[in-house]
Amino acid sequence: GMMGTKLTDAIEEYLVSIEAGNYRANAGSALTAWENWLARERDVTVLDDVNVIDCRRYARHLKRQVREDEVKSSTAHTYYAYV
Repeated sequence: GMMGTKLTDAIEEYLVSIEAGNYRANAGSALTAWENWLARERDVTVLDDVNVIDCRRYARHLKRQVREDEVKSSTAHTYYAYV
């Protein structure tokens, strides 16, 4: 049956719609990181399978990275905003 929209395709479509190159590059890396995390941690690869819980879990994951100094707080907020 229908698998729904793959995350990769949804992200690609979104990025194509963005005009600003800089913003597009940043959004691209943020969304790719999110996509990889979803596939690894949640076994989610289809847009329809993403739920609010996944987004909250990802927010926690970003907070942990900030605490462990892997990413700056502002970067984490930016990443989450893209998602």
